[in-house]
Amino acid sequence: MRCENASSANDLWKAGNHFLPSGNDSLPSGNDSLPSGNDFLPSGNEFLKAENHSRKADFTFLVGNFRLNLFESVKNKPKSPIILALDIGTSSVRSALYDGEAEVLPATMIKNDRTVKSTDDGGAEIDATEAFLQVEAAIDDVLKNCPTEVAETEYVAASCFWHSLVGVDAHGEATTPVFTWAETRPAKYVQKLRDDLSESTTHNRTGCRFHSSYWTAKLLWLQQERPIVFKQTAKWLSFCDYVALKLFGEAKTSVSMASGTGIFDIRKCVWDKELLEYLKISSENLPEIVKNDAETFKLNKKYA
Repeated sequence: MRCENASSANDLWKAGNHFLPSGNDSLPSGNDSLPSGNDFLPSGNEFLKAENHSRKADFTFLVGNFRLNLFESVKNKPKSPIILALDIGTSSVRSALYDGEAEVLPATMIKNDRTVKSTDDGGAEIDATEAFLQVEAAIDDVLKNCPTEVAETEYVAASCFWHSLVGVDAHGEATTPVFTWAETRPAKYVQKLRDDLSESTTHNRTGCRFHSSYWTAKLLWLQQERPIVFKQTAKWLSFCDYVALKLFGEAKTSVSMASGTGIFDIRKCVWDKELLEYLKISSENLPEIVKNDAETFKLNKKYA
């Protein structure tokens, strides 16, 4: 997308300011600080360059060795299909649209920060409802910034932080916060697991040793110290499974995500029978493991 009839650097700044990705608070908000001509405007390790070509302008956003041309990337119609990329992390939710040639649409780049709640006794958790709403908001923010040239988003690619655990009741409502990978309160039960079970044999079946990050210690901790919550919980999920439950209406998980729980048989691709018996849960208390995920991203009526 070109900026026509821009006669000065200040005009260029006015024309291009709203195309800048979010988070560049260090860039000047007014026009007084903008150098004239082809000077560089520093913002940390990032630079914005305005180049004049016969009263036309390209804005190039430089990040390290990467170059994003904010005008060129929108000037040419994005190649189909359009893909929504969603990266759900513990400290932020990031999202953007990409075209069929894996080119990012810069105006759609979103990063919404959040904070993991740390407790004095070693907890590291996020409110489940709030965490889902942050995912929902990130998707909405991307779609609000979608260029008019994009008619439809055809695919979604998502990633999510590993080793989380959240309980839900029979109605799909959260019974616990999201316990993140940094949770250490279950650590006191690691030795009990080693005393009661063979860690080497378990590691051979699941690929995971006993650790406070995995579901073995987390579920044992909840069973022993929060028995009422444990009994009220119909299913135990990773946070990404919780998102899937909200968006698709079904609690499903991938082989990859299941392998990070510590209770998944990596050879049989099923929930580990011995650990389920030890933890006093059944496969019905866990998400369905989807081996062929062709139907995974089928939105429910609320979000379709």
